[in-house]
Amino acid sequence: MPYRRLPNTSQARLRALKAALEQTQTQDPTNLRVSPKTALELVSFVPIYEQTLQQYVACREKQTEVSKSVTEAGKVARTSFRSLTCVWLEERLSPRRAKCWV
Repeated sequence: MPYRRLPNTSQARLRALKAALEQTQTQDPTNLRVSPKTALELVSFVPIYEQTLQQYVACREKQTEVSKSVTEAGKVARTSFRSLTCVWLEERLSPRRAKCWV
């Protein structure tokens, strides 16, 4: 069996599907490399697949933006928590130290 390179990424799959769709639309129906049933399924599948990929990319970009803001908020929260903890410990420990040294 001959070796065939299949598309690895979603964008490559979309390009291959669009090329197949274009071939089914431009070639003579008697010379198609795919069955008529597959050609009809391709016509209905390509727009749905393309829309799904666009939605995936948009969600991934939004997740990246939100992740950056959450990371920054976490850094601020950790810094404030550490400073508040230090202040609280000093308030709690300073009277005891005074009593210990007296």
